[in-house]
Order: sequence, then structure tokens, then C-alpha cells
Amino acid sequence: MIKVKLTENYTGFNIEGTYDDFYELYDCIDYFLEEGKNELEEDMRLHILGFLYDLRHAYQGDRAIKAVDNALTDEQKKYYKINKSVKQDIFYSFNYLIPDLLLDILLFKNFAKKKRKEINEYSMEYNTVMAFYSKVIKALEEILTPTQLKKVKKLIMDSTVFAKSY
Repeated sequence: MIKVKLTENYTGFNIEGTYDDFYELYDCIDYFLEEGKNELEEDMRLHILGFLYDLRHAYQGDRAIKAVDNALTDEQKKYYKINKSVKQDIFYSFNYLIPDLLLDILLFKNFAKKKRKEINEYSMEYNTVMAFYSKVIKALEEILTPTQLKKVKKLIMDSTVFAKSY
């Protein structure tokens, strides 16, 4: 399960999970990204690809790695047919700036709208990404008042991305 918490100095998010968690999130976000039909859409896609770059490098072991006790008893290991010598799980993590990840949420909504015919309440790809983004918003509770958090949620729900012609 992916965990999202604020960094020590509150400038970003620390995102932590297993190899499989990160790999699944990567594939689910990538499912929605298409080549941009214009320069703006391509810039939006490239911004999200920046996040995917860090996510991919995290599960490849190029970011932080830590071993965590798995808390399984010998009886549980025997029942699940796990080698008794396995005592730890590996977690990968990386940091990502708050404004960049919030912008990615808005940009993702734009790409998800394009696939709305393929998305329903059982869409694994969409629900996986939205569960991750929900954890991001939940992590903000640490630094925002309830009123501020409500405003942030409303802004994200109501915001849309569009090209402004000059």
C-alpha cells in the first residue's frame, strides 16, 4: 500500500510503497496519457511524465530504499509457505514537491476526461490513480486547517485546464 506524508520541512510529499505498488500506479497513470494533439496537451503530458520519471526511478531502486520488519510469526510463515528466514519487506520512497503534485492532479483530470467512455466505477486504472491522489490530499491535513482543506478540495474538483489564446 502506498503511503503519502509530508516531508520534514513541509515543502513536498514523501511517497513510499513496494515495488508492485509503484509499478501498478505507474501503469495506471500511463494508461491515460496520450500524445498531445497540440503544444499545450503535450506540455501537460510531459509534466505528468516528470512524476512518472521519479516514480519509475524509485521502484528501480534509484531513490530511497528501506527494509521494514514484516511482523510475521513463524506460524504465519509456515501457513503462507514463506521461508522462515524472510524477516523484512523492502519499501521504496521518493520526495515530490507539493505544487507539482497538485498540478499533476489537475492535469490528470484533463486526460481522464478524454477516456471517460472507458471509465466506469469499476475502472481499476482510474480508481488506483484516484486512491493515490486521495492520499495526497489527506496528507495536506497536517498543515491546513479544515477550512483551508475544504477550499483546496473544492478548487481541485472545480478546476479545469484550458488553453488561453493570446
